[in-house]
Amino acid sequence: MARLAQRVREFTDALRRDYGREIHRNPRAFKHQVVRLVRLGLPPGPGRPPDEAITRAIQLRERGTPWLEVYRKCIPNFADLGDGDRQLAMTRFRSAVRSRTHQRKPRKSRPHFQRQEIHA
Repeated sequence: MARLAQRVREFTDALRRDYGREIHRNPRAFKHQVVRLVRLGLPPGPGRPPDEAITRAIQLRERGTPWLEVYRKCIPNFADLGDGDRQLAMTRFRSAVRSRTHQRKPRKSRPHFQRQEIHA
């Protein structure tokens, strides 16, 4: 860990050297931006890893594949499931596909406006 601390010191020294004006102008915003970018570059990423079966199902549905065929190709042991278990698996799987395709996209940050005082 001592080596990591040294590398981080080198990194922050380089940031101070290369971005001194930006740091001086708005240190809090600069630090926030650096931390955000570092977090994006290191694992784990946001959210949980995507399920490959769900990804494949979305691709199949985009090609017009009927749901029953999608279930057969994407749900493990689909043919061996009993009627109740099969129905439950189909409902849950379809719900997972719908959930993934209707996910909200992250909002873009809005510019912050400062309130201006009106002097009469």
